[in-house]
Amino acid sequence: MIDVRSLSFAYGTSKVLCGLSFDIEEGGLTALLGSNGAGKTTLFRCMLGLLPGYEGSLTLDGKEIRRYGARELSRRIAWIPQSQSLTFNYPAFDMVLMGTAGQMGPFSSPGKRQRRAAMEAMERLGIAHLAKRGFLHLSGGERQLVLVARALAQQAKTLLMDEPCASLDFGNQSRVMAQAHDLAHGGYTVIMSTHHPQHALSYADRVIALSGGRLLRSGAPEKVMDEELMRSLYGIETAFLDSPMGRIVVAGRPA
Repeated sequence: MIDVRSLSFAYGTSKVLCGLSFDIEEGGLTALLGSNGAGKTTLFRCMLGLLPGYEGSLTLDGKEIRRYGARELSRRIAWIPQSQSLTFNYPAFDMVLMGTAGQMGPFSSPGKRQRRAAMEAMERLGIAHLAKRGFLHLSGGERQLVLVARALAQQAKTLLMDEPCASLDFGNQSRVMAQAHDLAHGGYTVIMSTHHPQHALSYADRVIALSGGRLLRSGAPEKVMDEELMRSLYGIETAFLDSPMGRIVVAGRPA
């Protein structure tokens, strides 16, 4: 469980998070909604222990994030970035295997247990056939799934996903979101930032909406997502419609 109480953070004199309070229970998919600069990335960085100078309280499983060592925290939280810039074209399997680094000593090499964990992660996501392919030769959706597999190989039960569908085409967005949903209902706690309200509406169990570093709303998508919230977050008019595929959000054409 992640418990956030009166969390604030500032870069110098610029306050980015302002008194956030909420909790995230184990399991399920939580979507962070908000425009650019709303504080989503800063919140993630606090959760990852990268910004220990916050005010307030941020606990994971009852222990303050600042009290975790890096190795101990890596066993609990895994980070899945939007993309990965590489100089060398590592095989996809080697990319996933990097997620096991926290399980070894500083001068150790991956053994059978780590290699097994990496392959099991790829098999779980249905990408074992990509094991020998160069990461730079994969499609955007395949790369994102490799990064998810790397987080699974880390064997942490909380996954932080930073805009996992950024720059992906429509089909790959659906594939990545389906995997995130399955993981969230298969023993993982998934916290995902997104600029796609439809992803939150279709896949999330809970939405946390941020604006200007402050909490606007928190709760089940069908209860907290409406035209007023979209207007507050993004400054546009929207409509929520029922369809055979579920509830959808449609943006109006700007004046």
